[in-house]
Amino acid sequence: MDQRYSANVSEDRRVVLTPLREVPEEITFLLSEAEQDPNIPNRYWFEFPNQWTNQPNKDPIIGIRDIYTTNTNRFIKYKCKVSLYSPLNLGIDNEYHDPPTFGSIETTLIHWLDGSDNIRIITENFNTWWKSDGVITQGTEEHDWQAWEIQAYYGYDRTTHKTNLCFGRGIDEDKQYHWILDDVEYLCDYVIEITPLSDDAKALFGINETKTAFGRVEVPMWSRHQCLVKSSIAANDKNNILGHTRNDSYNPIKYYRLTSSMKKFWIELYETRYHDCPVAFPNDKRDDLIIEAIICFTAQAMI
Repeated sequence: MDQRYSANVSEDRRVVLTPLREVPEEITFLLSEAEQDPNIPNRYWFEFPNQWTNQPNKDPIIGIRDIYTTNTNRFIKYKCKVSLYSPLNLGIDNEYHDPPTFGSIETTLIHWLDGSDNIRIITENFNTWWKSDGVITQGTEEHDWQAWEIQAYYGYDRTTHKTNLCFGRGIDEDKQYHWILDDVEYLCDYVIEITPLSDDAKALFGINETKTAFGRVEVPMWSRHQCLVKSSIAANDKNNILGHTRNDSYNPIKYYRLTSSMKKFWIELYETRYHDCPVAFPNDKRDDLIIEAIICFTAQAMI
C-alpha cells in the first residue's frame, strides 16, 4: 500500500484511503546566533537546518509567524566633559595673546534602561543635568553655556544614513563662538568628551575609550524602536520586505517558497521611521531579535 495513505476499514469492509497531512516543523531563528556580515553591518546571515535542504526533488515552504525583539535591561554609566578652547589664542584684533583659561565642566551620568525604554531617557537625563549645571566659572565671573544650546539628542543623518546619539551642538549650528576676556575677543570652539564607564555603555555607544570631538560627539545608535526587516526570503517583494518587529503574530502566517539549493538567508534591519537608515544591534548580543517560523514541503501542510 502506498505509504502516503492510511487505511480506514468500515463495517462493510470497504477501504477508504485518506492522504496523510504533513506536519510542519517549527524553528526559531535568533539574531544572537546569526553571523553579522563583515561588509554590511546591518545584515545578518542565518543557516537553514540540514533536513530542510536535503529533501530530494522538494522545495521547502517557510512560514513567518512572529518577528520581535527582546531588549535587555542595561546599566549606562558614562562621563561627559565640556571644555571651551581657543585653538590659536588669536584675538579678533589679530594679535596673539597668552592662552586664556576658559575652563571646563564635567559630570558622571547614570541611566537604567529596562526592556521597554528606548534611548530617549539618555538624552532627557543629559539635558536635565545641562539645564541645571551648564555654567562655567572663570575667576569671579560665571558664564552660562545654556545659551549655546548644548544638548543630547538622537536623529537621522541624511548624509551618512545613520541614526546617531549626539552630545553637543546641533548638526547645522555653527561650532565657533566669540568669547571676550580682558577686553580681548576670541574665536573659540568647545570640546566634548564622552567616556563610557560601564560595559553596557561601551556596548550601546560602540566605543571602549574616550571619544573627543569639537562641537559634538556622535555615536551610531539603535534607538530601540521597532525595526523594518528586509530579507532574501522575500524575493517576491520588490523591496525584499519581510515585515517588522512587533509583539503580535502575523495572521495569517506569511508564506514564502524557497529552493532546496538555499543553504542560508539574510535579513537586514532598518529604522521604521527612516527606511534607508540601517540598524545594527550591540555586539554583546544581549539585545536580540527573534524570528519564529514553520517549514513544510507541501501546500497542504499550510492549511
